Amino acid sequence: MIDFTSLSIGYNKRIIVSDLSAHISEGDSVAIIGPNGGGKSTLLKTIASILTPISGTISCKYDKSHIAYLSQLAEINTNFPITTYEFVAMGLWHKTGWFKSFAKNDKHKILHAIEAVGLLEMVNAPIKSLSGGQIQRARFARVILQDAPLILLDEPFNAIDFKTIQDLFKIISFWKKEKKTIIAVLHNYDEVKQLFEKTMVVSRKLIAYGKTEEVLVPEVINKAFQHSFFRT
Repeated sequence: MIDFTSLSIGYNKRIIVSDLSAHISEGDSVAIIGPNGGGKSTLLKTIASILTPISGTISCKYDKSHIAYLSQLAEINTNFPITTYEFVAMGLWHKTGWFKSFAKNDKHKILHAIEAVGLLEMVNAPIKSLSGGQIQRARFARVILQDAPLILLDEPFNAIDFKTIQDLFKIISFWKKEKKTIIAVLHNYDEVKQLFEKTMVVSRKLIAYGKTEEVLVPEVINKAFQHSFFRT
């Protein structure tokens, strides 16, 4: 479904990850792990077509309109004067466009997504009044609305409370049952083991990729961090 062939990626022609070749099959759940600065988020943004490869190729079955991309929570500006309902409704942009009104069925879907993440009591609250955990719930509701076959999550559990993490786990588990392809950048290895069947270790290059129980082992992790250290 996604093929990387001799892929080199980065910013302004500065290579962050070089010569990466791998294949992700449809329905896979893949965690991307590795040291800070090793290129995990850069790879996710390249899959999302936010960044263009410097060299090599990436071939994906789905175009941008069929990819749901959840950026890091720290990148979100919540100062816009909109409600939780309006914030979540942005998940339908690919269907309605930015300026069209919602049909009755669309409104039902929006409320259903808000209810699914446990925010129904905050539906009319200003988005800037939500806590970090509530914002992340609202962002997951937007992904639910998009109903995309490919879901990309960049550090989805950072800086949020334990209860929210457990609730978001359930949503990801449901997506897996729906056979969606899920690729997530994570730091917590316990979360990786609980949710993802495959793991990709990236540290300026592909260190290892395969079944989580085979890849998430001390010798591979140590190799990734040693490679990062010697490259800085």
